[in-house]
Amino acid sequence: MEETNWMDLLKPGDKVIVRSGMGRGDSLHDGDSLRVVERCLPTQVIIATQHGQRRFSKKDGYPIGEDKFNASFLVPWTIEAHNEILRLRALNHLWRQFKSIEWKQVERLNKLECSELKKMLDDYRLSEIWRREASDLQQ
Repeated sequence: MEETNWMDLLKPGDKVIVRSGMGRGDSLHDGDSLRVVERCLPTQVIIATQHGQRRFSKKDGYPIGEDKFNASFLVPWTIEAHNEILRLRALNHLWRQFKSIEWKQVERLNKLECSELKKMLDDYRLSEIWRREASDLQQ
């Protein structure tokens, strides 16, 4: 009996993850993105993107018509992977906020500075970006 490819079970509206082209490992990369299946053909999965559509082969999950070297590829959506992508995005956002700090001038964090950091994290959680990403999870 032949094993069923998970991509053969996809249908329009299903969520998938487009893994960034940094390798075929199991770990999540900060370039991964959450996407929705737009159409399914016998040999292709068509994903809606910000700039139109992108076609992936059901055979190997790679984009059709693109170089496979460092190419992105499809992986199954899970709630754990979804939450990890949101966590990595939040960390990247924080990194962009903190990379401008001249750390050599920071001798140590005191309680006031820690509370400011907590406030920044809370503000991000309440920001439009966080709400938009959290709403993706519920759709």
